[in-house]
Amino acid sequence: MLVKYRGATFFIDENSDKVYVHLMCDHTAVSTFKVKHAYERLAGTSNVRILRYHADNGRFADASFSNDCRDNDQILSFCGVGSHHQNGIVEKKIRDIVEYARTLLAHGAYLWSEKIKKYM
Repeated sequence: MLVKYRGATFFIDENSDKVYVHLMCDHTAVSTFKVKHAYERLAGTSNVRILRYHADNGRFADASFSNDCRDNDQILSFCGVGSHHQNGIVEKKIRDIVEYARTLLAHGAYLWSEKIKKYM
């Protein structure tokens, strides 16, 4: 079965600069809720407890996400509208990852063009 991903959610730890990217098949509140828990489970394997989220006003502003943060004694703050400097670290990481992926795809298409044409 072919899985189609529609987007991704990025989590970045400001202290360690670690990036966690979770691919998502849809952009529902339930999916975002599951991604949050997956990130917290991963952080827990390193004995790290997530104390604060700083997010954009999109899906993270839903009641389910903010209620879960409150239930887990986590602080949730939001970026100002149009204030790209507030989430510049994440924006830079996203740009770097996208450029890296494009480079890999371009090299793959060049190096293995016969194989790729076979499957198209």
